[in-house]
Amino acid sequence: MLDANLYSLKLVKSAIEPDKTFLINESDGEPVYFRLRSTQEDDSRIELYHSLTMAPLGSYQHISSKLKLIALRNPNSTIELRNTGYLTWEWTFEFERGIKFSWRKNIIGLSSQKRGFSCFLVRKPDPDYPCAIYRPGSSTTPASVQFLDFNIRRIENLTDGRGLEQAILLSLLGFTEAMADYESRKASPSSSPPTSNSAIEPSYRPPQLTRPVTIDYEKPELEANEILVSESSTVSEACNRGLNLFKDPLFLYLFVHAPSPNSFKNAVKIANEIKQTHFKRTKEELYQYLIDDIMIKGNSKADLKNSKPNSLKIYLSRTSLDELLPTQGIQSSRRDSHSTQKTSEQKMNRTNEPARTKTRPPELPPKSEEDTQKWKIWSGISRRG
Repeated sequence: MLDANLYSLKLVKSAIEPDKTFLINESDGEPVYFRLRSTQEDDSRIELYHSLTMAPLGSYQHISSKLKLIALRNPNSTIELRNTGYLTWEWTFEFERGIKFSWRKNIIGLSSQKRGFSCFLVRKPDPDYPCAIYRPGSSTTPASVQFLDFNIRRIENLTDGRGLEQAILLSLLGFTEAMADYESRKASPSSSPPTSNSAIEPSYRPPQLTRPVTIDYEKPELEANEILVSESSTVSEACNRGLNLFKDPLFLYLFVHAPSPNSFKNAVKIANEIKQTHFKRTKEELYQYLIDDIMIKGNSKADLKNSKPNSLKIYLSRTSLDELLPTQGIQSSRRDSHSTQKTSEQKMNRTNEPARTKTRPPELPPKSEEDTQKWKIWSGISRRG
């Protein structure tokens, strides 16, 4: 490890699922991502997921010996990873408007026969500099990858730092998986082929993954900043998930999604708990917005009063989202101390207003002469008074 203060991830295989690998942050020991590998022999796809939200982040696909494809999610983009080495091992990919990166094998720095990899920013004619370094594991220590934040911040015109991190990880996982397959085939003893199909009896079957490996892009998937809440969701578990997301200083907002009215009450509890706990820990006030499906459709005010929402999303943000969310939703759903104070002041002003005097309606003169005289006397007294 170059520096303990740098962002580093350990690659630890799951003890239960052999096709699953966790990428654990070395600073706090919390899993950040996990990798799933296809169990089908003809499918070499590798997929990366967010460990907290289980949201798919991207995939790595082997096309040929000269080309690999990396597909990123949210936003969707495809990156070509090409073999550009002639006399040496080198793979190059382009990210965001001509920013080129190159994976190369480390020649020195390791005592063992296994060599690590380094991802360089290509700056021709200027000298290249590394952005990520991979160290292979041993019998006592797991493999790790370290991101050189001080060099990544020097990259000009880079807008999606998180996407670059995921692209680097997917390409690295593709290289390490290919090398692991080669080592396993090399170490396995050769056996004579069976004489008949009836003699083939598999002695081991890998366990089924709890999550499907293939991604169905037509079905809605959980986003990386989404917390899906049901009626049976525990408040503490969902709250810890949201607080862990806000630990990232570059993380802007999350939303608690209640897909049915039965989970509205639980979603409000979870959002309030995240906001209050985050404020106690960091003294940072979060913006809060409530958006339902009726507001998103943009119905009229009459429809808003007569219809009931079927789904609810509560946004918690470090910055204002007034320009991104629906206008009706912002006016009716934003909850902060400023709006609450205004409402209370308006109520106090209404209670302190002086009571208005009620005007007495005019009375008609009576029809009888005796009553007429009395009415004239009474009216004259009232005018003089």
